[in-house]
Amino acid sequence: MNKAIDGKFYLEAITIQESIITDRILNFVINKNIKIIKEDELYRTLVNLNKLIEYSKSYFDDENLYDDLNNFRKDRNKCIHAIVKSYPGNPTIKVNDFQKLAKETSLNGRILTRKVDAWHRRMKKKSLVNAIDLVL
Repeated sequence: MNKAIDGKFYLEAITIQESIITDRILNFVINKNIKIIKEDELYRTLVNLNKLIEYSKSYFDDENLYDDLNNFRKDRNKCIHAIVKSYPGNPTIKVNDFQKLAKETSLNGRILTRKVDAWHRRMKKKSLVNAIDLVL
């Protein structure tokens, strides 16, 4: 992720960030039995970032995390699709605007990826503490 950003490969960085974020939230959702997801369903549309955010939003301990994730998800979609997709009759995004959006999204995504990873570690630790308390 950092090397991609340093090399100005912003789409690659955004893709890596989305993958890490999705992995952490997916791991949480599965381990908490919030949603039963079979292994063969992992790469289908059943498990997309939007749905994972919704499944886990009540567990976020940072009041901004839900909005930050949705903003990243929307900006990620703009970055991935905007270079070639536009509403019929309208031009695609200007290259300079696209590059600016991709850079901003990747920089924000790096911060968000770290926030989600820290949240995930806290939730794992909390689950472990709860499990130990049940045993004792």
